[in-house]
Amino acid sequence: MSRVTALDSIRGLLLVWMAIDHWGGPISAQLYQRLGFWTAAEGFFFISGYVATQVALERPDPRDWFLRRSRLVWKWHIVALSLMAALSLSLPVFGWTPLPGMAGSAPLRDLLGSSILFHQPDYLDVLPLYVLLLLGAGLCVPALVRRAPAHASAWVLGCSLLLWLAGQCGARASIRALFLPDWMRMGLFDPLGWQLIFFAGVSLALLRREGGIVYDARWRIAVRIALPLALLFLCWRNGVFGLEPLPDESLLTSRAGLGPLRLTSFGVAVVLVAETIRRWPRALDWAPTRFLGQHSLTVFSLHLPLTYLWCFRPAEGPWIARVVVPLLMVGCLFLVAAAHARWKPLTLRLGAWPRADVS
Repeated sequence: MSRVTALDSIRGLLLVWMAIDHWGGPISAQLYQRLGFWTAAEGFFFISGYVATQVALERPDPRDWFLRRSRLVWKWHIVALSLMAALSLSLPVFGWTPLPGMAGSAPLRDLLGSSILFHQPDYLDVLPLYVLLLLGAGLCVPALVRRAPAHASAWVLGCSLLLWLAGQCGARASIRALFLPDWMRMGLFDPLGWQLIFFAGVSLALLRREGGIVYDARWRIAVRIALPLALLFLCWRNGVFGLEPLPDESLLTSRAGLGPLRLTSFGVAVVLVAETIRRWPRALDWAPTRFLGQHSLTVFSLHLPLTYLWCFRPAEGPWIARVVVPLLMVGCLFLVAAAHARWKPLTLRLGAWPRADVS
């Protein structure tokens, strides 16, 4: 595989962006959805689908690779869950409030439900969804590549769009009411909506394999359309020229359900980033964020306990502290990445494959 190192760098940048969004404060207020109706999470889902599919298809048994990868993500979910559960169950002794959904009237039931991916407390809903998406990719991608090698990308994207449309029509609530008890929390992300971002990345990797990515006149037209749309979304989201920004609860920009305007805004960003990488391969490829991105699964998993502790900060405090502390916590992300690189033989026991495969 021709590895695009800029993708590692972008993933590292998204990690920092997402962590600061989680930690709030003045910096977060200047970053959250400022480029349009999308967040760092969309970038993570898309890049993960793209890179994971590229890596899997280079293996003798892609289905087995997807299975092993999903198992590794699940194990890191258990690591994050265990750390946050220990904090949630012990910190209330000191008068701190536990994370919603982590230690309620039946904490052991909640922990068991979370460990098997059905119950998703705050901040613990991304990795379980990754596990399910990787399993889904393992079921469909190898079969489609084998039976319809020239049209696998179209099949993946078409079926994914149908699921997304079902999510827009409220299918998630119906499925939850039919099959899940009331005590289970399903997290922020609607799987029927957010799977589209992941499988769009999968479809792009398949299209590249099929030789269908050509930077011809049609691509140049797409870039020319994307530029004014990006400017429109930028102005709209920031209330420039009297445009009223839409809330996340709006049907068009729903974050939970991945509303159509949010999806379009992210698609525009993908086109512009792809064009930037094509024209200037080193423009977005920075060594510090590339290093962070190469250890993204570990860093993401271990930033969750930091996020949990950040929830207990005083609501009011010196402005400088609310700026400096998040920056120090960003430094901790690089320490986590460095520790993972240093103790790679130990951490690989969780999944056992080379760092180059991390997605």
